[in-house]
Amino acid sequence: GDPPDDRHRLGADVQQQGGDDVFKELIDLLRDLEGFAQIYADAADLIVAHRSGQTPPDGALALPGIAAGVEGVRFIEAAVRSAAADGAWIALGQETA
Repeated sequence: GDPPDDRHRLGADVQQQGGDDVFKELIDLLRDLEGFAQIYADAADLIVAHRSGQTPPDGALALPGIAAGVEGVRFIEAAVRSAAADGAWIALGQETA
């Protein structure tokens, strides 16, 4: 028969190395990557629409803004401080105190 393609090899590797748990982790990783890809695609749509003077597609207008980015950084800072404090609770806003 035909040689197995990469998808079949990947499936065999996943089954051999941990079965369903590893497969679920792989699916979660791919979903995360797909989310980032969508953000970049939407940003590209906005740039192209702006440069061409056209109205951007509706979906592209839902990109996270600066406020969401700032909140994300605050969350990461709090998580880092929490880890450094043996998992102590760090409320957002206390991460730089």
